[in-house]
Amino acid sequence: MVKSEARRDGGQRLLIAGPMTLSTAAHWRERLLAVDDAQGDMELDLSGVSDIDAAAIQLLVRLRQQARGASRRLRLLAPSTCVHEALDFCHLSEFFEIPRAARP
Repeated sequence: MVKSEARRDGGQRLLIAGPMTLSTAAHWRERLLAVDDAQGDMELDLSGVSDIDAAAIQLLVRLRQQARGASRRLRLLAPSTCVHEALDFCHLSEFFEIPRAARP
């Protein structure tokens, strides 16, 4: 499930719920890349993510790199426990600028 809302600054905020895995990667890639084409910063609320794997992490890294290249920001908001664990395991929490205090 994805809910999208436009922010006042022209950016987008998405609420993502459910698994972000190889079996759902095509769906997520299509939805997230479409939103990435919008102007402004992008925020992903990952509090509802129930499972995440390398395919989804690769997509998040790609989005982050594209945002940086366009002088925009990609922020991960309220990552679920499984997202925190996966990003920590891959040493990507700092890459995504997730404050240490926000980690479980």
